[in-house]
Amino acid sequence: FNAGTFRDTLPSVNGCDSVLIITLDTVEQIRTELFFDICPGTSITIEGNEYDEAGIYSDTLTSVSGCDSIIIINVAALSGSAITQAITLCPGETVFFDGQEISQTGIYETTYSNSQGCDSTIILQIQILETNIDTVQVQLCENNNNYQINGVTVDNDTTVIDTFLNLDGCDSIVYTEIAFVPEIMINQIVHICEGDSILLKGEYHYESKIIRDTTIGNGGCDSITVLNVIRIDQVSSQLMDTVCESYTYSFNGALLTETGVYLDTLSSSTGCDSIVILDLFVIPMKSHELNIAICSGDTLKYQDESYYRSGQYQILLQDEFGCDSVVYLIIEEISIPITRIDQSICPGETFTFANQNLSESGVYFDTLPSHSGCDSIIQLNLTIKEGFETFLTYEICEGDSVRINGVWYMEPTILTEELSAQNGCDSLVTHIIEIIPDISLSGQGGIICEGESIQLQVNGNQGRPLTWTPTNSLSCSDCPDPIASPNVTTTYAVTTIGCGNQPISAEITVEVIPRPTLEVEHQDRIQKGDIVELEGFTEPENTIDWYNVTEEEEICKDCNVVRDQPTKTTTYSATATNSRGCPILQQVLVTVEDECELEKIEIVNAFTPNGDGVNDYFDISNSGISRIGLVQVFNRWGEIVFEHVGNEVLWDGSFRGIDVNPGVYVYTVEAICVNGDQRFIHGNVTVLR
Repeated sequence: FNAGTFRDTLPSVNGCDSVLIITLDTVEQIRTELFFDICPGTSITIEGNEYDEAGIYSDTLTSVSGCDSIIIINVAALSGSAITQAITLCPGETVFFDGQEISQTGIYETTYSNSQGCDSTIILQIQILETNIDTVQVQLCENNNNYQINGVTVDNDTTVIDTFLNLDGCDSIVYTEIAFVPEIMINQIVHICEGDSILLKGEYHYESKIIRDTTIGNGGCDSITVLNVIRIDQVSSQLMDTVCESYTYSFNGALLTETGVYLDTLSSSTGCDSIVILDLFVIPMKSHELNIAICSGDTLKYQDESYYRSGQYQILLQDEFGCDSVVYLIIEEISIPITRIDQSICPGETFTFANQNLSESGVYFDTLPSHSGCDSIIQLNLTIKEGFETFLTYEICEGDSVRINGVWYMEPTILTEELSAQNGCDSLVTHIIEIIPDISLSGQGGIICEGESIQLQVNGNQGRPLTWTPTNSLSCSDCPDPIASPNVTTTYAVTTIGCGNQPISAEITVEVIPRPTLEVEHQDRIQKGDIVELEGFTEPENTIDWYNVTEEEEICKDCNVVRDQPTKTTTYSATATNSRGCPILQQVLVTVEDECELEKIEIVNAFTPNGDGVNDYFDISNSGISRIGLVQVFNRWGEIVFEHVGNEVLWDGSFRGIDVNPGVYVYTVEAICVNGDQRFIHGNVTVLR
């Protein structure tokens, strides 16, 4: 379109014409050109667009007049630089770089701005050369006083240190260890038996003498041996000994049993023969008989043994030589005559026997001497005649009476009367009058919830037996305090026998409150991080309380619906309680499935990389189902000092071959779940040295 004024006629709402006049002006398009320089690794942002490479770019904007405005962006890339220099140093030498004195092998970097204002890097590679160390050992004889090293005469053990320059121009050290070997003197004693000889340097020697010999020993020095030859004369000895006839004598490997003279040749401590002559005498065994008579019931003590029966016994003794001696002991037992007396007396009488006045039934003995010298025994069998003692008991109710021997009695009374029996002894009759009190039973029941038990109690039975009915829900039917476990409200009757055998009873009621109904709806399985909803259904007037059994904590009181976010498989319990206080409990299990199991990824929080085999590495172990992705460790300036992907994570505490400084480092561990989700674990690890 061109600039100008334009007209248009339109019908209005009332049917008349409406004229529209449009005046159109043309606005000139705006064009702007910009120039920028960027260093390597940097960028610029214009109107939300980022530019990190050299080139010419254009962008269209809207001006204040509403027309397009064109921007031409010229981006030029400046250059940086990187310089690498390798330096070798001898041990102990240093080099200054970036304001620090360096004396260890490693790679060092520093960054500065070049003339264009961009970063330029200098990389310094330093290697510390090794010092060559050699050791030379020299051995000299003890009497060598002319050995010289470096123009100095040496006459004792010492170490000489010389320093040279190696091919790298660094020090090379030689340690010369000088040791003087002393003259060796060996004294040796040799024993020869009488008649034997020793061969030394082709000559036999039969007598005691001292022989000297010089040889070349260790290091070419003299070694002197002094040999002391000693002749051992033959030794003989005579031995006299005895042995009992029942034993054997061991000599020269033989068991001797007869008197005689025996020979044996032995080796002495020097290895020469020694003659032993044995003169042996065998002592014969002795024996004799011993006859002894004893009374029946007596015991004979002989040689610490007891004998109380007739018979022949063989006893082995020792004579004055310590040999066995046999005694044949013959014992004759003489029987004891016994006289028996039977006697009976009335109760309360006595009988004299063996100077005793006896008043109780029993068997008694008296001992008298007989003509054989053994005791004669009198046996008394004493019995007490039966004296009749009768007990008559009268039980009467309160207010009643009983007649005894023409007399009426209404109170508790004990009467005793004495009568004559047919055996001539007295007889006693005891009358016992007992008053039976009136009995009135009373008991107390109770209220229980369905399925519970209660102990019943009754009072007033005064120790009399009880009977309970019905019995099908009682622990016992004849005890005073049975346990009642009824399913419905039940009235129990308890009965006992009163005075005059009249039954007396009481009723005890146990009210049983039915328990409420309860149903719980829930999800059986959820994923870790999800929320589980549990809803309980019971009668409208009841309340429901919720409890986390696994965590041992209450969730909600008087709630029909609860929501929870468990982190592990959890057991929940719901308890519905009615207006009478009777509860019903139901437990449900919610399984939490964890496809990551981050808690099974174990990461050390400190380690000591000193090479002692104990806790030398930053270690990550994973026993769960997730897997380890990217692992990164950062220093305090945010620089990555260790990076690894996958399991088997072991960091030895070094960065680019150099041990890091002791301190705290930050790590990030990527865990990849079974479903592919990514989770990150962050923490600190301390390096100790």
